[in-house]
Amino acid sequence: MSAPSDINFGIFNRSFEDYELIAGFDSFWILKAKGLHKQLLYELNMYSRIISEASLEDCLSRYADSKIINKMHDIKYGNQLLNYINNKNINDIHM
Repeated sequence: MSAPSDINFGIFNRSFEDYELIAGFDSFWILKAKGLHKQLLYELNMYSRIISEASLEDCLSRYADSKIINKMHDIKYGNQLLNYINNKNINDIHM
């Protein structure tokens, strides 16, 4: 998956981790954790896990081919995560 996962957000709990770069076939995410509040990181971690699982369940119920499932899951999850980030006005996470 090319969108950030709960693992990516969990990495920011380390004091030495300031940035995370995530590259996919058709997207590139830059996450800047320096200065982000720990509660926000926890919220992003939990929310990303929830929407990833929900997106995967939806794709599994709609598609049969594993390549299509993976691609559609990545698109759906990435779009939902980006909408959440934009709605929260988090300026240090970019796609």
